[in-house]
Amino acid sequence: MNIRKIAVVGALSLFLTVGSASAFAASLEDTIGLAGEESINKLVALNVFSSGASFRPEDPLTRGELAYILNQVLMLETPSKLPQIKDVATAKGANANIAKAVGNGYISLNNGKFHANWSVTYGELSKALAYGLGFKPSWSDRKVDTFYYLERKGVLSIDTDLDAKVTREDAAVIIDNFLTAKGYFNADEGVVSGLTDTGIIINNGSANVEYKVAKNAVFFINGEGAEKTAFGPGTAVEVALNAKGEAAYINGGILGLVEGAITLSDGKVKINDTLKNVNLNAVVTPLTNSPDKTFTFTNFGLYSAAGVTFGGGVYVNEGTDEVTMLNVNMAKAEGRAFTVSGNKVTLDFSGDALDNQTFAVAEDAKIVLETDAEKTLALADLAALQTDNTLSGTIEINSDGVITAITAKAEPKKTDKAE
Repeated sequence: MNIRKIAVVGALSLFLTVGSASAFAASLEDTIGLAGEESINKLVALNVFSSGASFRPEDPLTRGELAYILNQVLMLETPSKLPQIKDVATAKGANANIAKAVGNGYISLNNGKFHANWSVTYGELSKALAYGLGFKPSWSDRKVDTFYYLERKGVLSIDTDLDAKVTREDAAVIIDNFLTAKGYFNADEGVVSGLTDTGIIINNGSANVEYKVAKNAVFFINGEGAEKTAFGPGTAVEVALNAKGEAAYINGGILGLVEGAITLSDGKVKINDTLKNVNLNAVVTPLTNSPDKTFTFTNFGLYSAAGVTFGGGVYVNEGTDEVTMLNVNMAKAEGRAFTVSGNKVTLDFSGDALDNQTFAVAEDAKIVLETDAEKTLALADLAALQTDNTLSGTIEINSDGVITAITAKAEPKKTDKAE
């Protein structure tokens, strides 16, 4: 068995039309390797966090930044009565993020002042996020109760100092958890079936959907920053969309490739002697002998049931151990009727309600009759036999979709006798 771990499915170039990777943003340099790298880059790409060329992960989150974040994720309405803030002007739409956060009760003033540059404590952050998830002020006025509430939602741990300052990195991880709990992200998931210069195409179970990739999009594979070109066909992905409906965050799993004989067994793919479950959104490449025709997993199953053995490769998501893509070719068909035309042979699958399959025959293909396996025939000899006979037998095909061997059976054609 040949098993390889891969992050890039480069061999499947027939699916890919890839533009310059530099058109898309890489992970922010000062976040690479951090525990919160993925959350940070995800939220920056989705405009939840604002950031320049660097993120400054160790800096404390400020109250002004928290006001911006709350308005991005909660879309707060302008209060009917603007709050009076001693150190922040709010008239005529000025400092709208702060006015909305304060006016809607998410951030409290300190002696009438907002103090936009003050660091946010865990207590202040937990209050704002708990309110954002539906915690009612009437339930309790204790910050610790908002902690318990957020812990039950999977947002943060109760083992946190209420008065400690929140770093920008920690804030990104917590807010990412918060948005997941809230179901904030407009997202899709499936298996990559192709890339374009500006987009990514995924099979989401309903259709192949193309999403334009945002210019500031970020890509992660198994928690590590990656380039767009790493998301070859077969990669199982989660896609988060920005407000424009563009793919801003794409997260995928690393693939393993297993090569050998491939069949279908009880709804699972059998590769050599190993059974694998199949991702419902798995994609299948076209057959090598019919590169312009779509070939589906359903087709794979039906032809398998009709006696076809496949060869090629199975791509497996290593995180779930599920087959996400089949790159198969018909390797052997047994007991199948066929016809010869020129240098090609067409296998007849009409009795199984399937499309017939046509293959070129190699010049050095070994062609014999079952009744005389010692005698090698030319393809023209088979063509001559089919004038009075029906041909069937075992066909062997290489990975290029070319027949390399035919073991034929010739049976006289049946004729209708007049009464």
